[in-house]
Amino acid sequence: MQATINHFESEITELKNRLAAQELEIQKSNSKFEFSVSEQEKLKKNFESEKKIWTDEKAGLVTRA
Repeated sequence: MQATINHFESEITELKNRLAAQELEIQKSNSKFEFSVSEQEKLKKNFESEKKIWTDEKAGLVTRA
């Protein structure tokens, strides 16, 4: 009986450790994802501002022509 209890306690401890490791990996993944999204937003804003500059330059060139 005691051996069975010890076996289950050991399994519970192992499962708790695996769960903690998985939660840590999830946190790391979420952090990387959030960083990725913020970098993508920065690139999008940069592209939009460059696109506006190109449109303004094009308008100026068309006006001159």
